[in-house]
Amino acid sequence: MRINKRTTSELVIYRSSDRKALVVPLTLLGITLLGAIFVVSSGRVPASGFLFLAALGAYGLSMVYGVLQSETLTLDKTADEVRCDRKTLLGTKRWQLPLSTLQTVSVGKFKRRYKKANGNLATRWSYNLTFITNDDQKKETPYYNDGESVDTALQTIKEFLGPLTT
Repeated sequence: MRINKRTTSELVIYRSSDRKALVVPLTLLGITLLGAIFVVSSGRVPASGFLFLAALGAYGLSMVYGVLQSETLTLDKTADEVRCDRKTLLGTKRWQLPLSTLQTVSVGKFKRRYKKANGNLATRWSYNLTFITNDDQKKETPYYNDGESVDTALQTIKEFLGPLTT
């Protein structure tokens, strides 16, 4: 996340898609394509091979979908709104809240335990921004792996808003 624009009446925070993370999903899609070409050219279509290629391709596509998302978070005092525009391969998704009803902004931290290839356990942390209004309406940004940039964005938001009503 990075601060794109900051004035007295508007704050724009942007998170771009991570192009480096495309290597693995594009490799999976390439393997799927080569496998499909091989299966079609051999003339035999084994059911298990077809299912494996379909699952591999679907997994690769879901990874590409996740990687190619970008997001713009706008806090606008003039329009009295908090707006989040998330661009995906399937279009733009938007949510918005009235800025005047905003009660709190916080960082959510989530951990996921997983087993590494060597058998040891490891922890992966994910972070998101959570916006809560006076009427307990709650909106969240997607998860990020960079906690430092989320904390910086939270500090910038708190400085922009000043003291919130509770």
